Amino acid sequence: MRHQFLSLPAAVRGVITLAVLVGFAVMAGAGSEFRIVANLKVPATTLSRSDLARVFMKTTATWSDGTPIVPVDQDRTSAVRDVFSRAIHNLDPDAVAARWQTLVFAGRGVPPTVKKSDAEVLELVRSTPGAIGYVSTDAALQGVKAITVR
Repeated sequence: MRHQFLSLPAAVRGVITLAVLVGFAVMAGAGSEFRIVANLKVPATTLSRSDLARVFMKTTATWSDGTPIVPVDQDRTSAVRDVFSRAIHNLDPDAVAARWQTLVFAGRGVPPTVKKSDAEVLELVRSTPGAIGYVSTDAALQGVKAITVR
């Protein structure tokens, strides 16, 4: 099998290798490098990536029980935001920020609250009905619930 791969033209090998690496990167970012956390009163227990993208871009405004959704982002320079942005929005944090700047300038939205650390995200999520955020995998999830990403 290895010899068959090596006999392919270099450009084809490069495309195949890139596709495999991107696939691994997406799988790694899909839940192994961050966790989604929500206030204990949030009715959801699982969300799709597209649902999360809508929540964090504020195109979905309420939970199924009518409670307003309060998304909480991490600082644009944090490693966990980079992984989250790429896995959920398929964009780097600067591209997400640029989208928000356009929406704000057009008067069509206000970006999520930004916190500087896992601890600050957890504190806000814990104390705010409807809140949802993301934290590093090693953060202690006391007083919040983990949301499964499907």
